[in-house]
Amino acid sequence: MAQSAKTPIHPCLQPGTELVDVDSNTILLRSFSRTIMLSGEFVQMLPDLIKQMDGRTPLEVLLSRIPEIARTEFERFL
Repeated sequence: MAQSAKTPIHPCLQPGTELVDVDSNTILLRSFSRTIMLSGEFVQMLPDLIKQMDGRTPLEVLLSRIPEIARTEFERFL
């Protein structure tokens, strides 16, 4: 992944962010300011990744836990 100026080295979600299951391949990511619907390969692994997005886990570690096919979606998510 090419590190952009906007991509955090240690990703962290804003307080109050929650996941809501819609179906097996779709979730809503809700925060105080907006709701985003996500679907795709990485959605099934996103709940585990969210727990690790605490501002301490390096991006490289998170990416290593994602299958290659889902990395592009995860990068766009970030």
